[in-house]
Amino acid sequence: CWQNKSMDNCGQCEKCYRTRLNFLAAGYPYVECFEGAIKLHKIPKMKVNSKTKAKEIQSILEYVKQHHFNSTWISLLKLVLMKWQLIYRPLTAWKSFSRMIRRKI
Repeated sequence: CWQNKSMDNCGQCEKCYRTRLNFLAAGYPYVECFEGAIKLHKIPKMKVNSKTKAKEIQSILEYVKQHHFNSTWISLLKLVLMKWQLIYRPLTAWKSFSRMIRRKI
């Protein structure tokens, strides 16, 4: 975990939650390196604001679809990806475009 200054994982930051969701998709809801269970209300609050993060979320969703999993957390994760597609991806594209225009001026 990059947010926790010790050697342990905080288990609560966005990066830790992406890791936890990977474990959950693989069938491991409880992993020793994290305390407690995933809090479902935190999933839709995840800030996926880069292509890399969005691809990781997409890969988790593709994995659970291939393995025919169905759970509340999957629906919540779909909302996170929709937020990327509707809000953050256009903002990222706009920022990139505006930087390019400023360099040419």
